[in-house]
This record gives sequence, structure tokens and C-alpha cells, in this order.
Amino acid sequence: MHWDVVEVKPETDYRLFVRFKDGLSGHVQLRRETLTGALAPLLDAQFFRQVFVDEGAVAWPGEIDLAPDAMYAEVSFRNQLPRLYELSDLLEDPSHPDAYNFQSQLRNPLALETYALWEKELKGLDSDAWVVLKSKASRYLEQRDRNGRGWYQLFDALGEAFAYNYVKDAVGCPKVCFVPESDNRTPDLEGLIDDTRVLCEVKTINESDEQIAARRGSSIPCQLTGLLEDGFFNKLDSNIANAKDQFQTFDPNGEAQYLVYVRIRFDHSSGEWPGHYAECYLKQIEEHLRNHPPGIKVVVNAGASKEWTRVVA
Repeated sequence: MHWDVVEVKPETDYRLFVRFKDGLSGHVQLRRETLTGALAPLLDAQFFRQVFVDEGAVAWPGEIDLAPDAMYAEVSFRNQLPRLYELSDLLEDPSHPDAYNFQSQLRNPLALETYALWEKELKGLDSDAWVVLKSKASRYLEQRDRNGRGWYQLFDALGEAFAYNYVKDAVGCPKVCFVPESDNRTPDLEGLIDDTRVLCEVKTINESDEQIAARRGSSIPCQLTGLLEDGFFNKLDSNIANAKDQFQTFDPNGEAQYLVYVRIRFDHSSGEWPGHYAECYLKQIEEHLRNHPPGIKVVVNAGASKEWTRVVA
């Protein structure tokens, strides 16, 4: 079979390098908490290093082996989504009910497509920026919101990658970095174009309690439509005002260019908006800000697709 293993090398922390018959190669990460029962001997580092290939399977003495097809799938997904897996590997206990386990969703083609779009944004970060963002996001890997918002804090943190790439690519800053977090009010990103600093604050507007109730099938009467309500625009105006205050505190002389990057997330099951509503929502936001000029550049991102990112003010 194409997933037959032809080479295996043990590495540290229960990690294996494997190569398959069809040429696919990469890493498989075993979890300490799963090495129980017949696999318990693998907890011993010296025994773990005795791994070998036995008729296309990864094996150890004592008739211990691992299914090559499952390993093949993991290597394939890891090669497609290296930074998401790098983040996921930081989970202390992936089986914990509050742990975000995206890997279980990857056999769904639509989910895989969505995660591939996220991975593309994460790959846009240079190595230093990725270290910072990974550290931010890792705080929320096991923090599931019990009120229906899922892992919104995790996606809010990862969403800063979209703003990073916008500042780099659309604004044209060759070097972008995350502003170090502090007790003072600071923007999220800083770039430089020619001799001018560009400061960017990232804001996220999550779905309302009414939308959560509707999505969860609550008896509360609520209908999801393409119309944004006053509560949404109040949040938008408040976020923009808070961002302006942060810029003024961080740059009191007003020497930099300012950009507020707003991410809108209405459907937490996939981390994205329903696509057929996105254009409708963006037009409403543009109209609102024409009638209520914010006095600052505002970019709204409605999902992973570039066509859903637009300068609205």
C-alpha cells in the first residue's frame, strides 16, 4: 500500500520521523497520555529508540506496532498545516473537554479547506512574529467558552495574523512586528513604510447572545438575517473609539499612520461568517461609517477570503 512505512527514526519527546512507500515523509507526534496499555512500554525513552519497520508498519520489540494508515494521514495533514500543528502540539492534554482539537475535523473537506486558509495567513508571518503570536494563542488552547462562543479567544488571537499580512502586503510595510504587550494601552502591530511608522490595532466583534441562541436552537425567538442591528454598530463605533485612544496614548505626538483592523466573526462553528452574508454586511458597514465618519482608516475583515477584506473608512 502507498502508506507502507519504509523508514522510521526516533526523536525526542515521543516524536518519530517516518517515510512512506510513495515518498511522503514527515513527523508523527505521539502523546504521553495515550501511551497506555499495550503501548505503555514506549514511555521508556530507551525502549522508544528501539523502533523499527516491520512489513510496512512502525513497530517495537514485543509485537507493538502502530497503524500505518493513521500515521500517513497525520503526516499528510502536518505537511499541509505545519503552523497549526505546531500550535496544537503545545496542548498539555488534547483529550481535555476544553482543549481545541482541530485535528479531529480534518477529514471533513470543508473544514480542511478552512484551516488551509488560516494556515496560509499564519505562514505569512516571519519567524519572530510567529513566535509572538503562537505564544498569545497558546494561552487559549484549553479555554472553551461555556456560553456558546467556543474558543473565540483562540481565534481572536490567531486573527491578528490577518492584520499582520494586511499591513505587510496591502499597506506595503516590508517589516511588521507585534508591539510588546504591557500594562499600558498599546496597539497590536507596528510597521515602517519609508520613514513613517504605521500602527495597527486589531479589534474583533463576536456574535451576540441572540445569534448564539439562534444557532444553538434556543427557544428564544430570533432569526438570523442579512441585516446588522444597532447593537453591532454600537460595538463597532466603541471599538474604533477605543483604538483611537490607544493610538493617542502610544503615539502622543501623532507622528504615525493609524489603522484599525476589525475582524467580524458571526459563526464560531468554523471561525468564519456565512459567506453569502459577507458582502451584504460589508456594504452596511460602509454606509454606517459614511454617515458616522470615524476620522481614522478602518479596514474590515469578514473571513479568510481576501475578497472579504475591505477599507470601509
